[in-house]
Amino acid sequence: MTALSRWVQVLDQRAQQNLAETSQARERLEHTRSQLDRLRSMADSAGVKKLHANVALYANAAGFRSGLLDMAEQCRDTFGVQQLEYAQAQAQLQAAVRQHGSMQSVLERARTDLAVQQQRQEQKRMDELAGQTWQRQRRLSDTGNR
Repeated sequence: MTALSRWVQVLDQRAQQNLAETSQARERLEHTRSQLDRLRSMADSAGVKKLHANVALYANAAGFRSGLLDMAEQCRDTFGVQQLEYAQAQAQLQAAVRQHGSMQSVLERARTDLAVQQQRQEQKRMDELAGQTWQRQRRLSDTGNR
């Protein structure tokens, strides 16, 4: 029983650890998503259409926009990897929670079975004491009637 209880504690700790890892993965994912949105917004606002009159400004704005789009592409790749990491973390968390729940129910069943067994033993002991008392009382009454 003690080993099973310890195992359930270990599984609970694993589930808590997986929850923390999932939370961290979600935070990284959200950070990257907001970073990607900012890069896209900056690239969209770095318009080069109005700068045709000045070639130097046009080239500078085009280079800046191109750099932003390259950074956004790298960020998108990172975002894809982080989505996979988050999905894996969620799957591991769900598996850990299921395993913990399963072993928790096994532990509760074992505790219930033990309590029932102890109750039966106590009842048996009480029945034996009652039987011994009844036999003594019967012997005393039989001795007293003679």
